[in-house]
Amino acid sequence: MSISIKNLSYEGENEEKILKNMSFHVDEGEYCFLIGETGSGKTTILEILMGLIGENQLQNEVKIFKKKLFGKKNKRVIQKEISYVFQRCEAHFFKTTVEKELKVSGDLEKGIEILRLLSLEYEEIKRKSPFELSGGEKRKLAITIALLKNPKILLLDEPTIGLDGRSSAELMNFLGTLNKKGMTIIQTTHIMEEVMDYATKCVVVKDGEVAYDGTDVFKERKILKNCRLDIPFERRLLDALSKKGFDLEKEEIEEFLLERLC
Repeated sequence: MSISIKNLSYEGENEEKILKNMSFHVDEGEYCFLIGETGSGKTTILEILMGLIGENQLQNEVKIFKKKLFGKKNKRVIQKEISYVFQRCEAHFFKTTVEKELKVSGDLEKGIEILRLLSLEYEEIKRKSPFELSGGEKRKLAITIALLKNPKILLLDEPTIGLDGRSSAELMNFLGTLNKKGMTIIQTTHIMEEVMDYATKCVVVKDGEVAYDGTDVFKERKILKNCRLDIPFERRLLDALSKKGFDLEKEEIEEFLLERLC
């Protein structure tokens, strides 16, 4: 497995318990979503995996590639294999232009190609300050910078927040393609359609604890209700049709309805 968290606890300021005896694992090549209400501890998990929270603040064990994250010499080696895309994209930027940012981050030509795959033309933005880009452009640049490390594991904190529908769909399609090529992805989100369309695994976090760990969270209606998480309309429709004997995929819904209603 790529990542193993066992009985992990973490206390923040004033001894506030942020994570409580948390255990789950993510296998290599999975697209794992961390979901839950705001403040449940999702972002904290990503920060721990990236080594941004010190060992002295944690209890029990985190392993990545079967190595203890905070073991002697391990942390630096492991961090080379992981990239983290902050929700606040500006945290990735240090240079005065996009061109300089890409050059210092790695292979410029590869960066240009990644931007192109994200529907962002390098020639149009290369002389701009990263801080002057639109919200969507900043997020795409931040993801490009993260990928220039050639990570085996990509961590993303709500990467589609603030994007319009088209940009969100393009980004999720891009991330889904990366996952199909073998990259392990762990992503937080509040958008349940993303979970429906891309998750191979889902961990529900409630008040710092694992409320669910599995492959089809939408079967667990009581857990979702308790955690105030919605079920996408298309999933509810598919489940209703299944009860009537129609086992369809999401892509088949439109044609099925048109045949019967028109």
